Amino acid sequence: MTSLNLERRDDQAILRLALPPVNAMGLTLLRDLDAVVADLAAAPPPRGLVLTGEGRAFCAGADLKAAPHYTAADWAEIGVLADRVFATLALLPVPTVAAINGHAIGGGLVLALACDLRLGTTAPARFGLPEVARDIAFPKVALALVQENLTAAVLRDLALSARLVGNAEAVQLGLIDRTVPGPELLTRARDLAAERAALRGYATVKAQVLQGLRARIRGKTP
Repeated sequence: MTSLNLERRDDQAILRLALPPVNAMGLTLLRDLDAVVADLAAAPPPRGLVLTGEGRAFCAGADLKAAPHYTAADWAEIGVLADRVFATLALLPVPTVAAINGHAIGGGLVLALACDLRLGTTAPARFGLPEVARDIAFPKVALALVQENLTAAVLRDLALSARLVGNAEAVQLGLIDRTVPGPELLTRARDLAAERAALRGYATVKAQVLQGLRARIRGKTP
């Protein structure tokens, strides 16, 4: 993999986005994510997954530098890959925690929303859904995830304004669950994943809670 680092510790998987400078979500990252997340979903899955980034960003969204060079076939592949990655990650039958080390914008924020829990840091970072400014439509699963995790008012505000918010407002709006000091981020994320993995009924209840999301992903009425 050219854009990811996967580590396994104590039956946990730690997946790092590692495509400098900002882990942009283009064909390279999506192809690698598709392969790794599919492998993690295969039996037996790890007892928990922590997803984080390297550098100053968790994931800054669409690869705007590569975008002008993409063909129509490339854009079609991006849509398919993004939907598959988001769906597989969201429905993993294990605890998933996004350890958001920096900016999470556009598809990067959707990637975090596909996790069960989202931890940010106290260091300044930006969060938002600027697709409207970039003339990028939400893929089907991305739309289902933002609708699942954000209130209608928050979604209208962010998706139709393209504004970016800081850490404190991101917590208030439900984009992230809480912030912790940067040096503690990975440890706290791993601890939370382990605590939830110890709950015997986690996979069963998670599947129940996500019935509506699963139906929307499959294009059916819940």
